[in-house]
Amino acid sequence: MRFIQFLFLVLAPFLIPQSAAEGNLPDCPSNLESVWNKCFGAFIYPNGDIYIGNWKNDVHHGQGKYKWTDGREYSGQWKLNKRNGQGTKIYPNGDKYTGEWKNDQQNGEGTYTWSNGSRYSGEVENGVQHGQGTYTWPNGKHYEGDFQSGKAHGQGKLYYPNGDRYAGQYKNNRKNGIGTFTWGSDSKFKDRSIKQGDIFVGEFIDGYPEGEGIYYHADGRTEEGYWEGYKLVRAKETLK
Repeated sequence: MRFIQFLFLVLAPFLIPQSAAEGNLPDCPSNLESVWNKCFGAFIYPNGDIYIGNWKNDVHHGQGKYKWTDGREYSGQWKLNKRNGQGTKIYPNGDKYTGEWKNDQQNGEGTYTWSNGSRYSGEVENGVQHGQGTYTWPNGKHYEGDFQSGKAHGQGKLYYPNGDRYAGQYKNNRKNGIGTFTWGSDSKFKDRSIKQGDIFVGEFIDGYPEGEGIYYHADGRTEEGYWEGYKLVRAKETLK
């Protein structure tokens, strides 16, 4: 037995205009024994979830909108009862994803906007950032580069609001490997005074220099050797 109710007055704010339906499909039949095929209709599931849109052989297919009882909403393309193609999902807390879907998962190119103002735009795989993308924080800081399983991982560039920037390797959301940090403003790190234009090139571990590296001062001086943080703990011997 088909659990269906035609509560169009109640559903009016949720409806997709017929102009949005693929090919302006006819309304689905009211006969509960009929197969809904190549038609446009609304369905209320026993748990209260609602789907309204295009149907093919009794499954969601084409353009449609689905609303869960917990407040989540998806509006976009469907293929044989799964989200496939372009679509937008809105979460109860205000988070939103707009982009490509495949086999009911966020897959392809997309943009995820968090309710706190953070934003990611780029490649996604099974619902997480994976591939090339850009992540922007609410304060304007942004990262461009490789992502793996939802984290900055590989080669990337990080830009800070004050003009500082880092270019190099990342691992699990942290600067790890060979990289270059350039200061865009005067700063201080523990007992080291840093001037705008200073540059450090070398090894990073968990976000900070650790290992071999060279510090280029804006005034032309250089420091080379083994670093822990931005402290030179062992200067490189210079051949005479």
